[in-house]
Amino acid sequence: MEYIVAREEEKHGEAADIIVIPQIVTLYLHNMPKLRSFCQGKYILEWPSLKEFIVEDCKAVEVILGNASRTLEGSVSMQRPLLLVEKVEFPNMELMKILRMDNMEKIWLDDPASNAFSKLKTLEVQYCDKLSSIFSSYTMLTRFQNLEKIVVTNCESLEVVFHIQEFNFSEAHSTSTFLLRELVLMWLPKMKHVWSGFCQGGLSFRSLRYMQVIECGSLKNLFLSLVAKSMTGLEELVVQSCGVEQIIIEEDGVGMSTSNLFFPGLTNLTLLELPELRSFYENSHTSTWPHLKELRVRHCGKMRSFSSACEIQSCQGTTMNGYQPAIFSPEKVIPHLEELTLVREDIEMLQHYFFGNLKDLALGWYHDENVAFPSNFLLHGFPNLELLSVICSSFEEVFPEDASGHRESTPCEGPTNVEKPLKALGNLKQLELLNLWNLKQFVNRASIPDFIREIKAVRSKGLRWFSSYGDLLSSDKFDAPYLANPKKLRYDGRCGNG
Repeated sequence: MEYIVAREEEKHGEAADIIVIPQIVTLYLHNMPKLRSFCQGKYILEWPSLKEFIVEDCKAVEVILGNASRTLEGSVSMQRPLLLVEKVEFPNMELMKILRMDNMEKIWLDDPASNAFSKLKTLEVQYCDKLSSIFSSYTMLTRFQNLEKIVVTNCESLEVVFHIQEFNFSEAHSTSTFLLRELVLMWLPKMKHVWSGFCQGGLSFRSLRYMQVIECGSLKNLFLSLVAKSMTGLEELVVQSCGVEQIIIEEDGVGMSTSNLFFPGLTNLTLLELPELRSFYENSHTSTWPHLKELRVRHCGKMRSFSSACEIQSCQGTTMNGYQPAIFSPEKVIPHLEELTLVREDIEMLQHYFFGNLKDLALGWYHDENVAFPSNFLLHGFPNLELLSVICSSFEEVFPEDASGHRESTPCEGPTNVEKPLKALGNLKQLELLNLWNLKQFVNRASIPDFIREIKAVRSKGLRWFSSYGDLLSSDKFDAPYLANPKKLRYDGRCGNG
């Protein structure tokens, strides 16, 4: 089927038909490999009630939407849109999904009418391998000021999401504020820019709350500084497995002080597997983020997470031991944190800090052989820790029997003496041992406190203490009430071999 609505004969010079489809609320076009357009010949479609539009796996379609007057006048290319519209375009549409459109090169041929998509809240674009951009002009973007959620994934050729051509904001004397709250970009291998082509001022994304960018290998930076400056409401930022070198860069001709506070409302920051990341902003930005509660930084090989107060004051703008200055001041960030990931370098930096509010800690990535588990670090300064995850390390023992639990007094607030290993972690309820390939002994059995409710061991191949449920259940420490409910024990059979 090439057309859903066909006409028997079309006369030369005949005016276009106006086709009003008044009652349809949902339009779903799925698996129609020969479909070229909704209607044959000259026509203009009006969809006054349409709320949801989903098109999937229609391989012959190259363009989704086009302006009827321009297309019928022949002022555009020979690409025929799936839907031709004019005047009021989808006045009630709230959801648009474009999925698995292998030959689609553009979503829209022209800038939509000024009153188009006034109620559109969600746009999803997935598996469209020939698509190079989502919004290709400033004018087009302003039609979507009420859009709240954008999801773009698995588009092999996509290079930019918001490509804004030159626009003179000073003459316009206005700022366009967008209601976008959530932006998700995943598996876009050729994407070079999220925002590109902006002039000074004129655009605000202050409503953005959540942004996730994953597996975008060609992406070198995330934000232009003026765009980032407008994001006063950003709460959660996740960046993983990308080629990002800087999170924020300056536009040409725009100078901003390194004291600028970006994302003042940030509560959750995750930076994972970013081997090229060398700085957050212009090599010298140290962030305070008073509301930050969750911090996950891992495998960002060219950037340190934490620095001391003296480094911030004396080493700003310089390199130190081959690293750029770190982006966090422990004194500013640590007191508020509830969830944290620490790698070996971070633990060495933070030996004497007190983590009074921390509830969830993931530590690890000790890859050297014969490396010792950092018992003394854990047994001090974590009075409210509930979940401890030990991950991806070569430890042979976790909390060895000779862990003393004592330390010298420090300038940081906290206890100075602890009894046995784990006794200091009086609120600990869950313990996870993940990818500990050399682990032979978890802990001295007599040191396991009753308050631990759940133990999870996954891919810790050398572990013999978890070799069978019977062995574990035979321990005097686990009679009742701990293992009365076996659901509280999680054990991966790949952990032990005997």
